[in-house]
Parts: sequence; structure tokens; C-alpha cells
Amino acid sequence: CQDFVALVGSCWRPSHRATMVASMPSGGAVAKGETPKTCFLYLVVAFATVGAILFGLDQGNWAGAIEKPDFIDAFCHEDPAQPEKDCHAEEASHKPLTYTTFLSWGSSLVQFGAFFGAVILAPPITGRLGRREAMFIGCFITILGVVPMCLFIQQQLFESARFIAGIGVGIVTYALPMFIAEVSPAQIRGMLGSAFQLLMVFGMIIAALLNTQAWFNYRLSFSLPGYPALIMCLGIFC
Repeated sequence: CQDFVALVGSCWRPSHRATMVASMPSGGAVAKGETPKTCFLYLVVAFATVGAILFGLDQGNWAGAIEKPDFIDAFCHEDPAQPEKDCHAEEASHKPLTYTTFLSWGSSLVQFGAFFGAVILAPPITGRLGRREAMFIGCFITILGVVPMCLFIQQQLFESARFIAGIGVGIVTYALPMFIAEVSPAQIRGMLGSAFQLLMVFGMIIAALLNTQAWFNYRLSFSLPGYPALIMCLGIFC
């Protein structure tokens, strides 16, 4: 930690500033013996690391959001063929089958979308356009998925939005670790790589704690991944 503080402090002194490597579209690695890059680099990496929180918020908001009364009222409808079923029942077996099926698909589609984004879409996007461009595209797709989840109460539209948001998160998760490894100074590269995992868990904790609050409705919960995505979209090219 002392080394990191010293590095960040030194970047404000002109005698310690170094020329950024601009030949690569997503930045260059620090050569052996090279002094740390400018504070601009630290700010870019800080914006990029927000993507880890994005992933954590996306993974941590589902379990709490689906237990919100307003979510149940919006998406669960009594089935005339199963009059004994209750939308507000504690056990899943006592809830309407259509609702439990909807919950299963809603939970699975975001994971499938993340797989599709990370394995199918992210490699060609990252290879052709660059790491930062891939993260921008991923964040933009995430926002396109988050907004419908907060606005629509049709089950099919909601599930489609979950899949779209998963695609965006998958692209960001694929490109972000490579971007951090490529542009971060060697002295703090390992710490930043570990920070990705730490901040991901931090995002999950934030989502879980917010969902414990009665005033925090399901729309606010599902909007959580949109905030770091918006920050990255606005700041990744600064």
C-alpha cells in the first residue's frame, strides 16, 4: 500500500512523469525500468475498474429484488387452473408454475447472455476494435438491457432485457482484465488484477445490503448495474 501511495503521489511531480505509449489502441505495457505513467493512466484504470463493481451489482441484485412485494405484484399472476397457488407463498412449490418458470428463466438468461457475450462476441470485438472500445460497447449494451428491466412488466420483455444485459456484462468482463494488465504500471499490476476480484465481491455486497431496505424497490435494484456502466461509458475515453 505504501508503494502504491508513493506511485500515485509521484505522478503529480513533473520530474516523475513519463511518456505514455500510444502505439497500441488500448495502451501499452510499461517497459522494464520505466517510471510510472502519468496520472491520466491511473484515472483511466480507475474508470475501468468500475467494471468489476458492475459485474458484482449484476450478480448480487437478483435474489433480493425478486422478493420485493412490488416485483411479485408486477410479474406474478394467479393461475385459474391452480387456485391453491399463492404468489406470496414462502415455498416455491406453492407459487404458480408460470411464475416459478419465469423466475428460473430470469435467473438463467443473464448468465447465458454473459457467456454469449464473453465467448462469442467479445473476442472479435476486442481484437478488431481494442479493449477500451469493447468495454464501451459492453457498457452500452448493459444500459440497453437495464432500462427495459426497470420500465416494463411484461415477462417476455423482462427476460429479453436480462439476456441483453448479460451480453454487455460478459463483454466487459472479458475485456477489462486484459485492459488493466496492458496499461497498468508493472509496480501495481498484480494489485489491480486482484482488485478486480475484490471489487466484484464489493458490488455484490452493496446490492445485497440495498435490497434489505424496504424503500429500495425492485426497479431501483435492477437499475444498479446501469450506474457503473454509465460512468464507464462517459469516462473510459477521457
